[in-house]
Amino acid sequence: TITASYAEWEALVNALDSWIKAPSAAGVSLSGKAYTLRPAKTALTENLNGVFAVMGAEQWTYGDHLINIPLNAAFSSVNDAANASAERLRDLTKPLIEYARALDFKTRHLAGKNGPASRGQDLVSPANFGYDQTVQIFAEGKALFLKQGNWAYNNIANINRETAERLSFLPVKMPFAQSDITAPGVTVEKLNRSIPAFVPNYYAVNALARESEKKAAYDFLVWMNTTPAGQRFVVDEMAFIPYNADPAVTRVSNSLGNSIISYMAKGDTMPDVWHGFPVTWAGDIAGRYIKENYLVKAAWTEADYEQFASYAVEQLIELRK
Repeated sequence: TITASYAEWEALVNALDSWIKAPSAAGVSLSGKAYTLRPAKTALTENLNGVFAVMGAEQWTYGDHLINIPLNAAFSSVNDAANASAERLRDLTKPLIEYARALDFKTRHLAGKNGPASRGQDLVSPANFGYDQTVQIFAEGKALFLKQGNWAYNNIANINRETAERLSFLPVKMPFAQSDITAPGVTVEKLNRSIPAFVPNYYAVNALARESEKKAAYDFLVWMNTTPAGQRFVVDEMAFIPYNADPAVTRVSNSLGNSIISYMAKGDTMPDVWHGFPVTWAGDIAGRYIKENYLVKAAWTEADYEQFASYAVEQLIELRK
């Protein structure tokens, strides 16, 4: 599925949704290769009740991180996004329409705690589809896919170690046409085979602390990032990838970290473009708008996609004034 087109991905999801409800030896095609589904469920798939586990209550998951995919269709870097004119920001309109279309499709194939789920107030309830509840749904084998980062490895392993050891990242597919993409050198195929990989946060040392405290902080950071003992905590205990990892030789102790490294080795990664915009836009504005106006609706229309994209772009332009 890594290099599959969006059309192939959409057909696969529909086939899997049908298979979960009534298993059969249906055929699917990915990257031009034909596959046949098993005619019956096995021990690994007996709990499945939906294709996707979605954290509907956590607007950052589809506001910050998911929206980063269409942003990469218009901007090549954080700095590119940060310095964009209002005219260039409007280049986001078509990618965001396709983002909404993809999110609509995804949230029509939901897994739940006790059976298939659907859009509505339950989906945006922290009691039902918050962070922990959705990780649990996925780790218990009730969904095939969960949009998360490598930081979730330990949470999943604490519930089901066997599931955690089988995990791998797949690119998020969106129905872009090449005419939707304005970022230099970016193609539909490149976006559809790449995953976001970047340093999500940075360490800070308090400038107002005593000199001895600042030195101790610097010494600790050096120790953590350069010594075998420090690296053991970063890699084995925290399940992170070292900031200076060489993908040609680096291996870590968990499946998700090694999956990211495999994409890094092929150069199939994309940057954190959303960090080039005002901090409130992606999650608190765009994500909240999706949560409050769309995830609670049973059906979305083409006009809904366009309304969301227009709102998100105009709010971004207003914030940048």
